[in-house]
This record gives sequence, structure tokens and C-alpha cells, in this order.
Amino acid sequence: MFVPVGCTQCGKLFQVPQENLGQPAPCPWCGAMVAAWPLSPVSGVATGGMTSGAPVGGTLSAAAATSGASEEAVTPAATTPGVTLPTEPLSLDEEPCPEVSSSPSRWREQTAPTSARRVFQLLAGSVGVVLVAGITLVVLNYGHGRLPETGWAEFTAPDGSFQVLLPGVPVAEEVAANPAGSIQAGQRFVVRGWYSRTAVWVAYHDLEPRVAQQIAGDRDRVLAAGIIRAERDRELTRWEGTIHKEAEVRTAVAWGIEMHIDTPRSTVIEQFLVVSDGSQPRLYVLGVQGKNLTPDSAASRKLFTSFRLHRERKTVGKPESATFWGLKLTVRE
Repeated sequence: MFVPVGCTQCGKLFQVPQENLGQPAPCPWCGAMVAAWPLSPVSGVATGGMTSGAPVGGTLSAAAATSGASEEAVTPAATTPGVTLPTEPLSLDEEPCPEVSSSPSRWREQTAPTSARRVFQLLAGSVGVVLVAGITLVVLNYGHGRLPETGWAEFTAPDGSFQVLLPGVPVAEEVAANPAGSIQAGQRFVVRGWYSRTAVWVAYHDLEPRVAQQIAGDRDRVLAAGIIRAERDRELTRWEGTIHKEAEVRTAVAWGIEMHIDTPRSTVIEQFLVVSDGSQPRLYVLGVQGKNLTPDSAASRKLFTSFRLHRERKTVGKPESATFWGLKLTVRE
């Protein structure tokens, strides 16, 4: 059984086994070695072996004298009013409980955040929510496949052979000659959207000299159809797609086909145009890549209807002049 005793140095309470009463014991609070006297049931202080009516500063009891404790060591100190004695034994090996300040202002400072801290936490939480929502939106919209309808500018080929509207500054790419041997190596001018995963391009190839000599008399377009078929097959391999739709395209100066390709990631619409007359017989390839594209979409119309060839013509009695001829495309199913 444990008995509550009081420290005569710091005035705090602790407990010792009943058989150790009157013997020196270390205070778990202040560490002083004091005589372990039981508390008076009236005053709540160590009795020092005296009756409850004896003065607090009385003489030592026989047990205290036998233990060798001095009178000063057993003189109790005042305890804090209103202290409730512990109901469970307090082991001498336990760490002392931290003291809690009784000041109201100090208590508020320890347990409640200030208004500034609350405002900061609220703002930080709001910014975090907005940031997470923004990042989520950016990630979800990556590769949306929508071509821009504004910001298109006129592009003129380096050799001045054509003009066309493109949604940005194009990058020039070299394109190898077709293995069929009908066209030479050419160039492709492409604008890619890294975030939208879209592309718009225009390319051209000069015809092989022997083909260029024959193309002018190709009234049934048998030779032109072979040129387009070879390039169409190469584009299908490049896009790893299948033909969804194909239609004939006629203009005042060119003939060709319009092809809709379904790929694993997007839709591709391309036009292959053979220009047989003039000083530069060529194959032109115009295309757009995106999701859910149609020939009537704004991006498709901007590209296909803005393409103009630069052709030279002679006027009687005047030097050669240059003008751009619009194609005025007519698509036949």
C-alpha cells in the first residue's frame, strides 16, 4: 500500500510504500532527499511523526531521530491550496508531469492559435486547393487535340512558290524522295502544338524530270493518280492509320484527292494536289492533325482555302508578271 507524503523542500506530493514511512526518500519532483512523513488529514502537510494537533514545526519523532534526519529536513513546506491527492500510486521511477501555467493569457498562448496564424492557414489551404485544381486541369487537358481558330498568319515558301495560312511559325523538315521514283526529295513546313498534340503542315516535291515531261499530256490523269497513290501509301505508313474517307479534289490548276485517316491517337485530313502545268510541276501535300476533325472545321477551312500558288504569266507587249492564284477547291465524293 502506498501512502501520500509531502516534500519538505518543494512542498509537492508523492507516495511511498507504507513500510518506508519515516525513512529518507528522494523527492521525484525536486530530487531532494527528505524524510517520508505521512500527510496530516487536516492541514495536508507532512506531520513529521506528530499528531494532527501538534504544530508543524514541532520536535522530531522517534522514528525521525532514529533515521538520522535533521529537524530542518522534516519541516514541511506549504502546499498549493486545492491540490487533489492522487488516487493511483506514483512510482518513484515515473517522470514528473509538466507543470501547466494557471495564467489565462499564458494558457491561451499555449493552446489556441493566434488570428494571424488562422488567416495564414486559411490562405495556405485556399492556395493549395487552387493549385491542385489548376494542375489537375492542365494534366487532363494535355493532348486535347483542338486546333486553334485564331492566331493564324500568312506563310510564304522560301522559294516564293506558294502562300498559305498557318497557326504559327513553321519548322522546315526535309522529306525524302518517294521510293516509287516519281517525285524528288522535298520540304515540309509544319507547326506542331506540343500541349494540344496537333499539327498543321504543307509540303511540296518537284516531279522527277522524266515524269514532269509526261505529266503535261496526262489528260486522263493516270500518271497523276499513280504519283498520288504512292505518296498516299507512304503517309498511311507514317501515321499508322487507315483510310476512313477519300474524295477527288479539282481546281483550276491542280488535281488530286482528299483523304481522311483514322490513327490510334487522332484524325488526319490531307490533300494531295498535282500541279502539272507551269515551270515547276509539283506534288503539294496539305494536312491537319487533331481530334474530331472534319473538312468543315475552322482549322481545315483556313488551311485548304488559303493555299495559293505563285504563277508567272506573260502579257503581250509586257514583261512577265507574277500573281498568286487561289485554288478554289471543289471536292467530289
